[in-house]
Amino acid sequence: SPDLPGREGLSGSTLTIPLVIAAALVDGINPCAFAVLIFLMLSLMSLDSRKRMLMVGSVFIIAVFLFYFFSGLGLFSVIQYAGISRLISVIAAVIALAAGTISILSVVRG
Repeated sequence: SPDLPGREGLSGSTLTIPLVIAAALVDGINPCAFAVLIFLMLSLMSLDSRKRMLMVGSVFIIAVFLFYFFSGLGLFSVIQYAGISRLISVIAAVIALAAGTISILSVVRG
């Protein structure tokens, strides 16, 4: 919402499909998914054909992209429909501040 600091000029009407696609692509680089990627690479190494490796890897990438894309669109739609976008923003800010504080304290305390 425009009344939040740092969100001047950003409204729901500026959220476009290319922006959602770009966010999904950026989110595709997820450190939590490294174990899955290692398992995928090990599985691909067991295949005989490079063509089959490329096909299986491509299907995996497309499936992950589509999952994130449609999950994001669905979550965005639910939040907008329910009219709780401000509440979600406040909750996300509180969680981010708490996580940042915990991170800084862990560095300071060694």
